[in-house]
Amino acid sequence: MNDLHPKRLLGKVVVVTGAARGQGAAEAEALPREGARVIATDVTEAAGCRHLDVTDEEHWAKLAAELRESYGRVHGLVNNAVAP
Repeated sequence: MNDLHPKRLLGKVVVVTGAARGQGAAEAEALPREGARVIATDVTEAAGCRHLDVTDEEHWAKLAAELRESYGRVHGLVNNAVAP
């Protein structure tokens, strides 16, 4: 990330799908260094990740309701998950 603006995402809430490994895990790890509050999600059971099947509309609705209640809004989405 750019060292000139280390907290450019301060106070922002960002959802990262497919965050259990690979590129999603890298994003979920990097965004907090920019100040973001990251909600890491994955279809697999993984430490630090909330369960989310990106192909299931009900999962999205439940997550959206929980995030609205907890944070008021979501500022960004890294849609990294790959649907089968």
